[in-house]
Amino acid sequence: MKRLSTIIILLLLMTNAFAKGNFAFIVPIKGEINGATETFVKESIEKAEMNKTSIVFEIDTYGGYVKSAEKIKNYILNAKIPTIAFVNNKAESAGVLISIACEKLYMAENSTIGSAETIPATEKNISFWRTLLKDTAEKRGKNAKVVEAMADKDLVIDGLTKEGKLVNLTAKESLDFGVSDGTCKDLNEVFQKEGITSSEDLKMPILAKAVNLISNPYISTLILTIAVAAFVIEIFSPGFGLAGGISVLAFAFYFLGNILAGNSYQYAIFIFLIGVALIIVESIIPGFGLPGIFGIISIVIGLVLTMRSLDIALMGVASSMIVGGVISYVFIKQGIKSPFIQKITLRNSTSADFGYSSHDKPNVEIGSLGKSLTPLKPTGYIIIGDKKYEAISEIGYISKDEEVEVTEIKGTNIFVRRYICQA
Repeated sequence: MKRLSTIIILLLLMTNAFAKGNFAFIVPIKGEINGATETFVKESIEKAEMNKTSIVFEIDTYGGYVKSAEKIKNYILNAKIPTIAFVNNKAESAGVLISIACEKLYMAENSTIGSAETIPATEKNISFWRTLLKDTAEKRGKNAKVVEAMADKDLVIDGLTKEGKLVNLTAKESLDFGVSDGTCKDLNEVFQKEGITSSEDLKMPILAKAVNLISNPYISTLILTIAVAAFVIEIFSPGFGLAGGISVLAFAFYFLGNILAGNSYQYAIFIFLIGVALIIVESIIPGFGLPGIFGIISIVIGLVLTMRSLDIALMGVASSMIVGGVISYVFIKQGIKSPFIQKITLRNSTSADFGYSSHDKPNVEIGSLGKSLTPLKPTGYIIIGDKKYEAISEIGYISKDEEVEVTEIKGTNIFVRRYICQA
């Protein structure tokens, strides 16, 4: 009986070991490769090592950040479990490094791999990136020369590419030139070749997906444009309203998304906030001086430092500044009463007409005359009699020391325009 029990226990242990050896986690590498992808891969490998199972990376990416790709490569090379890459469509740029870092690399029938030039394609960047690809390819027994040519268009591979063209391989070419280990119709065929009998898909956490989305250059640019537009509207509007709330939220998404994705650091926010503070100071003092100039410079620097590259940064900052400039022009030329401004801001007054009452209603009347103490752009200060009031220009910019006339009173808001003396 003791011998039988021992045999049964050994059989169970062997069965369990066999089952684990034929089980794999499937980890998708899709979209942009960034800090969120890096964390996801690291945690997935740790989970696979804990369960002593294989891991299959299903790859479909245009690439991403070199820094994140290098870290992912190191996680894969140092993994204590079998690692397999399956390029299920495309592996470009940073996706090439991740693919060749795995012990086995399979390509789907219509997939491609290559086009791994850095952005910007400076000599320094290309030299570093080529070395990284070459070293990884050699460690995994891949054709290092072909892999290098994916990143450097000056390298020529006989029978494959000409000078000035980056290498981009089809599934057949990758096998013929010693980059891949085989071509498969789908994941099931990969499993058959590797003896995998069961698998589990690992999903990227919702937060990581959100970070991936926000840090996408086009989405990030859209969020930045909305943030700047709302910020400009809030600066020119009295009080703190809907535009201010939208601006704060949009900037928060923009900075947090890019920081979590590994594109930026906290000091970019600090520089940006200094700029915002200077712009606010500029909005409440006469004229346009040093606070405004340094404020704009600080904001631009903060925004540029948040992006992963100068090209992407310039695209985002330029589009947002153009929109902000147009809105500023409308405010200054047409004032708070512009039909465009009326549509994009909440103009309902908390007056008696809407069921509200105020104990701080200004002691002025429509038609009262006064003088501007500061420029109204469109908000500023006026004096009526011997009392100072905050006022809003109804139409256009009003400079300092101009005569003004009260045209409307809504709650505590006084609307004025230039006084034109009639004969």
